This record gives sequence, C-alpha cells and structure tokens, in this order.
Amino acid sequence: MNLKSVFKCLVLVFAVTLCLALLTSCQGERESDERFTSPPVSLPEPIKDLSIVMKAGNIKIVPTTDPEMSYTIRAPAYDRYIVEIKEGESMSIEFNDNGTRLRLGQILRNIDQITVYVPENMVFDSVDLHTYSGNITVEDNLDAHSLSVDSVSGVVDINGLALNLPDGCDLNVKSVSGNVDVRLSFLSALKLDVTSGDVTITTHYLDQFTVTANSTSGTVTKDGANVVTGMGSGTSGTGPKQMTIDLMSGNVELLGATRAR
Repeated sequence: MNLKSVFKCLVLVFAVTLCLALLTSCQGERESDERFTSPPVSLPEPIKDLSIVMKAGNIKIVPTTDPEMSYTIRAPAYDRYIVEIKEGESMSIEFNDNGTRLRLGQILRNIDQITVYVPENMVFDSVDLHTYSGNITVEDNLDAHSLSVDSVSGVVDINGLALNLPDGCDLNVKSVSGNVDVRLSFLSALKLDVTSGDVTITTHYLDQFTVTANSTSGTVTKDGANVVTGMGSGTSGTGPKQMTIDLMSGNVELLGATRAR
C-alpha cells in the first residue's frame, strides 16, 4: 500500500469517527431550527484572556468603536453555551454538553455563531478559539500576545494580528481540514499543525525567522522558495524567531508583509 492510499484510509477513518461522535451528540430531545440571537452583553471591565469552544458554528472577532467589549450568541437555545466571566481577568464561552443536544441537520448547517466585539485599543494576553465544524474569522486587527486557533473542519480567516504590539503575537494554529489565511500579521513565533488544506501566512519581518518544516505529502514555501516538498524535512533562515510547521497534505505559503495596515 503506497503513501497516498494510507493517507486516504486515515482521512476516511477520521471522517467516520467524527460522524459517529456527532451523531451520538445528536441523540436526545428535538429542538426548533429557529435561531435566536442574544442581545449584546457588554463587559465594563477589560478582559485579558478570552476562550471560546464550540462544537458546530462560527466564531467572529469584530472591531468596535464602543469603549466596552461585548458579545452575542446566536443559537436555537440559550442553554447551549456556558459563559464564565472573571472581571478584569478572563471570559470563557463553552458548549454545554449537558444542555440541549445538537441534531445532525443543525451540525451540517453550522447555525450557531458567537460574535465578540473588541474595542480598538484592547490588548489580550491570550485568545483561544476552538470549533469542530465552522469558520473562525477576525475581521480586522486583533491585538493579542498569544493566539491559539483550533479547527477540525472550516476556514480560518484572520485579517490583521498584533499590529500594534511591539513584540508581536505567538500564533498556534491547528487545522484538520480547511484553509487558513492570516494577513498583515506581526508574529513573535508560529506553530502550524495542518492535516489537509492550504495555508497562507503573511507577516512582517519574515527574515527574522528560522523555519523548520516537516511534511508527509505537501509543500512549504517561504517567499516563493521551497522549504520542503513531499515527504521530508527542511529548514530556512537563521533568524532568532521560530516557525515550526507539521504538514500532512496541502500547501503552506509564508510571505513577508510588504505594506502597512
């Protein structure tokens, strides 16, 4: 059995396992397909650490001119998520496994959405965004010292990251199946773990990084030059900052930002 056949079998096993897990979560009470959006909830105290964990739905980070951070939740039932807030410290929004159950049709439509409105001058210590099935979007610059993004199936789209921070952002991205596009970022470190999909990372001062890449069946390029292709490992650069890339199948393109925000 060749490498391509092994990879296809692994993807098939993963897909079947994921479907069985989701179907199991769909058992229980039936609920309406109608969606409800909660009124915006404002947070008068600044938040340093933000964590969002979803099973099926989209996460959006949106800039606002309002002085206070706020959020909305769109879901068929309000008990689907648990919100915990420590004023001046942290906020977490997490899927409630003991609340209303997901049905398969709802999962496939990704009907849930959590939107967080962030004031332009807010700086996070850490932001963690996780969704099994759905998209993760940052509409405009997000100032965070650390950003962790984890998506099983969906698009990750980040338009600006840590552009106002002197030390940049430590970015950690895990993606099983879906494209990742990070534009106009200022990074202090990067770690990518990609199973299948196309990834584009554009960052200022790309020449300050040492890139270490491992690939099973994919391609990693840095400003158009190959770092690794197919099965193997490769390195590029001798900068003090580190980029670590583990790629099974797909393409990773690293680009130097050439324009300011």
